Amino acid sequence: MAPSRCSSLVVLLLLGPTAITGVKAARTALKVTAVSGSNESKISRESKTAYKLLCDARLGMRKWIENPCGMFSPTCQKLDFKCDGDSRVEDLTISWHQDTLGLGSLSNLLGPRTGWSILDSISEKIGSKMTFKIKKDLTPVEAPPTWLFKEHVTRYFLQSFGCDDPKEECFIPWPGYEAVRSEGQAVGITRFYLAYREEVPGHPETRIEIGQWATDHLESNFTFLGTGVEPPPALVFAGSVGTGCVGGASCDEPENHGYPVPFKEFEVTAHHLMEHPQGSGRYQLRNNTNRAVQEETVVHKFKESH
Repeated sequence: MAPSRCSSLVVLLLLGPTAITGVKAARTALKVTAVSGSNESKISRESKTAYKLLCDARLGMRKWIENPCGMFSPTCQKLDFKCDGDSRVEDLTISWHQDTLGLGSLSNLLGPRTGWSILDSISEKIGSKMTFKIKKDLTPVEAPPTWLFKEHVTRYFLQSFGCDDPKEECFIPWPGYEAVRSEGQAVGITRFYLAYREEVPGHPETRIEIGQWATDHLESNFTFLGTGVEPPPALVFAGSVGTGCVGGASCDEPENHGYPVPFKEFEVTAHHLMEHPQGSGRYQLRNNTNRAVQEETVVHKFKESH
């Protein structure tokens, strides 16, 4: 059933003709949470389980030091793996000393934020030393395409902050635009990975990689357009504007993989013509906005110390 000509004209004036071009009308309600170690998130490389790669036949502590680390750098970061060789112990313990003098914290290493306080609040929970416990038989998370990264890197998920469980490699939520949002929601996620690089034979390098994402899903905003002779439609998609919303292509969303990503910000607003409140006969233009920041991955490199 069609609205009055007056209401249709208001919609066109507000959106403009290019905003109502073919854009993907529906998105998945929420990104599927991927748990580290699941069949979907790991590579079938049984010979590359965490203990096999990081310890192999070694026993005792395998120690690493920040690379580069000069003689005038007393606070060089350190990393060690506890290679116990005991089959009854299921976990591999990885210790990361971010500041050997105990003067700093991870919040200093990540750097200050502007406009995304939820990431700062996560950083404040992290001290100057972290201990990760991962399963010895843990397999790598999905690796980037070899044509994109010309190096041999095996990457393991370690821990997260902001997910339901620290052991979850959860992904940034990017909810759909169809539902009415009665209130906004802010989400911050920090994930830690261990990358083992074997590009130079006999000289492996380990890395601690920190990825951070934050999103802000705003409360639905309505613009009253008037009333029509016929009742308003239940829901009519009226275009999207924002990051990557060009022509008929889907608007951009934050990347969810674990390997290093660049800094990028996102903001997408989807418009829908609908009746609101239900049964009122009022034509409303509803705007749902998703915002996000994808921080550049922080990488700390280590070389083996003897």
